Amino acid sequence: MTPIPGDVFNLAVGQPSRDLIPVHELHETMTESLQFVDDPLLFQYPSVEGALSMRRDLSHFLFTSGRYPSNLSPGNLRITYGNSHAIPLAIQALTQPGDNVIVENPTYFLSSKFFSECHVTVHGCTAHAGLDMDEFESKARKVKPKLVYVNPIHQNPSGTCLSTLARERLLHLSVELGFYILSDEPYVLLSFNQTVNESETSLATTAQRVLPNSYDRLICFGSFSKIIAPGLRCGWINSSNQLLNLISQSGSLVSGGSPAPILVESIRRFITSGRLITHLDFLCEQLQARRDALILSLTTHLGDEVSFHHPTGGYFVYVTFERLGSTINLQEYIAKHSHNSLKFLPAQLCCASAKRDGPYISNAIRLSFSFYNPKELDEAIRELAKFYYSFIAA
Repeated sequence: MTPIPGDVFNLAVGQPSRDLIPVHELHETMTESLQFVDDPLLFQYPSVEGALSMRRDLSHFLFTSGRYPSNLSPGNLRITYGNSHAIPLAIQALTQPGDNVIVENPTYFLSSKFFSECHVTVHGCTAHAGLDMDEFESKARKVKPKLVYVNPIHQNPSGTCLSTLARERLLHLSVELGFYILSDEPYVLLSFNQTVNESETSLATTAQRVLPNSYDRLICFGSFSKIIAPGLRCGWINSSNQLLNLISQSGSLVSGGSPAPILVESIRRFITSGRLITHLDFLCEQLQARRDALILSLTTHLGDEVSFHHPTGGYFVYVTFERLGSTINLQEYIAKHSHNSLKFLPAQLCCASAKRDGPYISNAIRLSFSFYNPKELDEAIRELAKFYYSFIAA
């Protein structure tokens, strides 16, 4: 949990604000789950796979969303404790110490711990709008990676979507070169209805949707943390039954099983009651308004000093400063002069590989628009602009 004091603008935090979490609806659903329980196994240890009823109803919901493949089935799903637990289990199951892996650069800023704890060798690949596929193919043929980690939809931190052609190329290369793809996909269902670049609408689908027969090399990870509430600590994996069984051999899962059946049943009822689709409509509308407010503020208060991608979903805007060499220096200056009342995430911290500099990395920051309302976002960017101009002058 990330506590956010009321006198701080923390634009680094990647979580929804309290008013974007359906607290009342969750309370109703959880009460119903206990009041109308008719399954005696609900209070017992869960299976490793997760309840069949949940996997059945989740697969139906994901398919009807239009962003998941038609051949998604309960057998292709496992219920997890969320992506931050499931991804390390997959790395552990599919690699040996010393194996090469390739990750996007920049990438999810905490992913470096996933790989360091498994003692694999990490190679970064440029990802300005998804992986640079020419650079990736050259590197993959050279280092022969065991797996590749990507965040292809509304990427954290860049907010971009990997093109359909690039995803097809990546999937075909995985078959040719024999590597696995870990596709981190927590933002697939957070795509906005009105987009600036309409071509990106078709890109906001799970990686598996692009090439449905690729399950034997592709593992996709979804999460309820971003679409309902982080406190649920629950998500899912979709892949081949063979790979799912391999990942599920972790001792913690064999011993304790999947997430608590009472929690999972509550989420299942949240889905089947229609509450989730209603909440997603509300959430995407609110996030889109916050994105628009943040971009308007950046344009108004920083103008030509910055450039940024206009995201069509997710939580983040990736901003590059035209006159900065290192945003870490700017962060340190602001921390000193604002008494830590304004925070952001320097892109140099969003690198799992050793290379943490160069254009688009050293002069960039990730700003989250999910935790503050439009008025607060404008106030935060006013503060950022004030300190930026003071820093440049100094």
